[in-house]
Amino acid sequence: MKKIFLLLLYILSMKLLTAQDKLPFLHTEGIKIVDENGRTVVFRGVNFGGWLAEETWMLPFKETPPAGSNFLPIKDHVTLWRAVEKRFGKAEMEKIRTHFRNTFFHEADFGKIAAAGLNCIRLPFFFDVMEEASGLFVWLDKAVEAANKYGIYLILDMHGAPGRQNAKQHSGEENVSRLFQDASFVQKTCELWAKIAERYKERSVIAGYDLLNEPMGAPNVTTLYLVQDQIYRAIRAHDTKHLIFIEDGFKGLGSMP
Repeated sequence: MKKIFLLLLYILSMKLLTAQDKLPFLHTEGIKIVDENGRTVVFRGVNFGGWLAEETWMLPFKETPPAGSNFLPIKDHVTLWRAVEKRFGKAEMEKIRTHFRNTFFHEADFGKIAAAGLNCIRLPFFFDVMEEASGLFVWLDKAVEAANKYGIYLILDMHGAPGRQNAKQHSGEENVSRLFQDASFVQKTCELWAKIAERYKERSVIAGYDLLNEPMGAPNVTTLYLVQDQIYRAIRAHDTKHLIFIEDGFKGLGSMP
C-alpha cells in the first residue's frame, strides 16, 4: 500500500510540475517552428555563455603567469579551475566555483530579459559540470524555474562534450578534439543527453536541445552526422516532444542528410 501511495504521489507531482509551465511545447511544420496551437514562434533571445561554459573571450580570466611565478597559465575552463585549485586548494576551489555559479545570474535577470521583449535563452554547458560536486542538474533546474517564471524558452546547448567536439577553448579544453575519434566519448555524450532528456521531457519551457556546439572536430561529413544521429536517437528514446538542433560544423548546410 505504501508503494502504491508513493507511486501516486510521484505521478501527481509530475503532473503538477508539467502544469506549471507557462509556455507550450514547440514542434516544426516545414521550415517553421510552431506551438501546440499552430502559431509560428520566432526566437528572439540571448546566449547565456560564461555561466556553465566559461569562455575566455567573454570572461577576463585568460592570462600568462608572470615570469618566475609558480602560477599556472589559464586558457580555458579546465586550466581555469586547475589554476584556482593549485593556488587555494581543492576545497577552496570548489567553494569559489560554487559561489561563481550561484552569483553569475539572479532570477531578476530573467525578468530583465523578458522585459526587453526577448523570448529565448540559449544555455551552453560543458559536460564537466556534471562531474562537479553539485552536478549539472542543480544549475539547469535553477535556470528552468527562472525561465518558466518569466515565460522564456530555454535551449540547452552542449558546448563541450566528452572528448571535446573541437579543439577550441570554447569547448572547454583547448587543443583537445577526440569525440569523433573515440567511441567511448560518443557513448558518454549519448548517456548524458539521455539523462537530460529523461529529466526534462515534460518541461515545455525548454524549447529543445542543441546537440553539439560547433562540432568542427569531425574528420568528414559522414562521421559528423553518424555521431549526431546516435545522440539524436539516445534523446528520442526518452523524449519525443522537444525540438532538436543539429549543427553543420561549418561544413555547409548542403551537406546535411
